Amino acid sequence: MDTQHRAHITLRVHAVTDALLQQLTALGFELEASTQGLPISANLHSIVGWASLAQLDAIARLPAIFHIRPTLEPILYTGSVNSAGDSILGAAQLRASIGVSGSGQTVGVLSDGVDHLSNAQASGDLPASVGVLSNTLGCLAAGTDCSCPTNTPNCDVKDEGTAMLEIVHDLAPGAQLLFSDAGASPEAFAQRILGLRNAGSSIIVDDIGWFGSPYYEDGIIAQTINSVTLNNDIAYFSSAGNQALEHYESFFNDTSGNGFHEFSAGDDSLGFILPAGATAVVFLQWNNKWGSANDDYDLLIADQNFQILAESTNTQNGTGDPFEVTGIVNTSDSEMLFNIGVKKFAGADREFTILLRNASAQEYISAGGITGHQAAEHCLAIGTINAQDAATNDIAPYSSQGPSRIYSYDGAGNPVGFTDRLKPDLTAIDGVLVTGAGGFGVADPNGSSNRLFFGTSAAAPHAAAIAALVRAAAPQLSATQVAQV
Repeated sequence: MDTQHRAHITLRVHAVTDALLQQLTALGFELEASTQGLPISANLHSIVGWASLAQLDAIARLPAIFHIRPTLEPILYTGSVNSAGDSILGAAQLRASIGVSGSGQTVGVLSDGVDHLSNAQASGDLPASVGVLSNTLGCLAAGTDCSCPTNTPNCDVKDEGTAMLEIVHDLAPGAQLLFSDAGASPEAFAQRILGLRNAGSSIIVDDIGWFGSPYYEDGIIAQTINSVTLNNDIAYFSSAGNQALEHYESFFNDTSGNGFHEFSAGDDSLGFILPAGATAVVFLQWNNKWGSANDDYDLLIADQNFQILAESTNTQNGTGDPFEVTGIVNTSDSEMLFNIGVKKFAGADREFTILLRNASAQEYISAGGITGHQAAEHCLAIGTINAQDAATNDIAPYSSQGPSRIYSYDGAGNPVGFTDRLKPDLTAIDGVLVTGAGGFGVADPNGSSNRLFFGTSAAAPHAAAIAALVRAAAPQLSATQVAQV
């Protein structure tokens, strides 16, 4: 809810028309973003905005709208400074040996914000020429306190974008830099991609995950990425994610006949530990086509005594999305065990995926956790190796794993075949030093005033910067050819 007591909602529709937008405006709906004009499939159209509870009933009665749900927040893949990745990945050697700096290339960065960009510019870690297209999510836009450290409670400072820009500039100092925040919805994010395209980006990199995007087909963002790569020759990079320990995938299996999936023989639950005061969000998707889900699954969270505490039981009857989400807060003074259950209410046995946010599963971890736009054919999903461990080439234990399974569907939305896309596409470096503008990052154990940047969010800009060097050295290479270098 915002300060006007309005809900941030996503309206699922079969088409976004001017007439529908006018109807919504007349009802008091405040439009934030939509899929109008995006290069996407018809089953993915949606509208995002704000409405009061009193307005929701009238909006729900519009025949063009088949589902309303809360808009889910984006997820950041985090976990006089120069990134250690500059030497580990050979960027410094490449610049020295053939004299390239990224000149002639424009790298667009999508992240949460650049509220303390001027600090990094003042220290010489970023140039004055950084172009900011949008910075609407943090303290500068909200007019709130910008002196609190990033990622502390009740702090609106957003500076992960500043850290990503620093990494790109360290490795490709001659490249022009652009920034746009991620927006507050997949619809807005896709429009931001087109904005960076229109501003002249030859390379785009993001560190954002949308757990409400389709897992088993290309969604709004994935299709937009494929379009700008193929039609605008833009090389696109994204963090693969840090969900290796927060993911489960399986075909539904109920040998006992009680309606619940068995994670192993006789075990109908997936346990996770939640610290005192923490909140966990659990996401469930299965392999029906978005907008035409015929199989109805429900998601439940129970305590250690298997008393149900939270559930998501939307109806899927041929027009909805194969998606459920619910969450839980540990209100106790100590860590607690919670249990996830997946129930088939109606339909066929399907393949499904569980993703957790802010919690790690205690059992039954599986591969295949790279989902959403990172699974797109023309998105280069970047895994990570810690800079402190670079010589061993060991993938960080939290770096999300592939493959990514994408299905094709019949006219009724039922799966008829699949492709396993090999992901991640590349691996780069995290655990590197940045200035820590806005308090972003982890304290340097060596005692410097700089901060360490962990997660695939740090790896992705390293890969994008190297792409800028490659395209500067060989400008004839297309975006798809850069991916093969």
